[in-house]
Amino acid sequence: MKTFLFTILLIISGVNLHSQSNNSQLLREYLASKSDFLSYEIIESDDEVYATIMTSDKQEVYVFISNESEELRGYQGYNKLIVQVDHQQQIKKLELIKSGDTASFVRRVKASDFLQQFVKWTKGKEIRSVTGATLTCKSIEATLANMISRIQAIQSDMN
Repeated sequence: MKTFLFTILLIISGVNLHSQSNNSQLLREYLASKSDFLSYEIIESDDEVYATIMTSDKQEVYVFISNESEELRGYQGYNKLIVQVDHQQQIKKLELIKSGDTASFVRRVKASDFLQQFVKWTKGKEIRSVTGATLTCKSIEATLANMISRIQAIQSDMN
């Protein structure tokens, strides 16, 4: 119940406004920095930017970047996420690529296994927050939940 109320509080706290071109640029920089991608194609529309990727182990995955409307405020700022998913919407990788949150909290999250907990996550599996960075963790968790809704809609349109 506390998690549900906390999520509602985060939603009410507001929406971070970035331009779509900023997301496009961040995604391009992210993709260019990865050596394990054989090829990729960026898909852009008025309200979407994501990529289809062929990994070095010959698997096709999709890479999504969080939209402004999905990002929720942590302790001090918003967190920009990139998530890789396969055709079955299974999370392959989750990365925090940019954060306006308190630097010490962000370092704690990145140094922990918090983001790794979402890889191959199944419904009902508990996600443990990082002690001392609970608000940052909860905002990342809620942002990812918002992203998953969008990803499901996009992937159902692909089929």
